[in-house]
This record gives sequence, C-alpha cells and structure tokens, in this order.
Amino acid sequence: MLIKRFRTTLHDYKDLLATAQMQKVDMAEAVSSGKHIYNYNHSKAKYLADNMKKNVEELRKLITQLYSHSTNPVLGEQYSRIMINVRLLQEKYYDPVRSIPIIEQIERMLKPLEQDEFIRQELEEFHAAEKAQQEKAEKEEIES
Repeated sequence: MLIKRFRTTLHDYKDLLATAQMQKVDMAEAVSSGKHIYNYNHSKAKYLADNMKKNVEELRKLITQLYSHSTNPVLGEQYSRIMINVRLLQEKYYDPVRSIPIIEQIERMLKPLEQDEFIRQELEEFHAAEKAQQEKAEKEEIES
C-alpha cells in the first residue's frame, strides 16, 4: 500500500516537473527571489515549486516508512539507494533537467520492491485462506 502511495506521489511530482519544464521562468530564481509577488509568471512558478517541494517531502516520508516496515534484509540496499535519490531530489526539486534522470532511476529501483510487496500479499492471502480452512475443519469436527 505504501509503495502504491509512493509511486503515485512520484508520478504527481513528475507531472509537476513536466509543467515546470514548460515554464519560461527560471524555477531557481522564482524560488529564491521575491518577484513572485509582482509577476504572474513568477507567481505561477513559485506555486509549482511549492507543490513540488511538498511532493518531495511526502516521498521522503513514505520511503522512510517503507524502509522501517521492510522485513526483507536483501532489499535494504535498494531502500537506501532510493532514500539517497529522494534526498537528491529534495536538494534539486526545482531543476527539471537534473531531476528527471533521478526520477527514472527511482522508478527502476521500485520494481523489485513492488515484486516483493506482491509476493508478501500473496503469502498473506494464502495463510489467511489456510487458517480459515483449518477453522472450518475444526468446527466440523466439533459438530460431529
């Protein structure tokens, strides 16, 4: 579930980044200068930058939660790499040219984590079905 939220937030950030790339205003200047008060284009860029910053913060929180809930020690290195890349995004969130390759790398790293999550869910469903079957058999034994 957390991986889906992480992927959705990453996709939202990617959409904001694509929108920011179409802006004719330098995002770094819009973030650092106070021109957004007087200029509509700078105001729009500042709004995009604020939303991008919120998304990156959410990504950082989600990957930290995923890492803390992880039970697979083999995937610890993957989580660490994703955490490092999210930290890089946090530093350069307003720069589309530098952020897009980082996002693509994060998406590639998510595939094994998603596979692990899928397998874990399948096992939980199997164990739940097996437990229900055992309880049903015990009830039938008691009734007869």
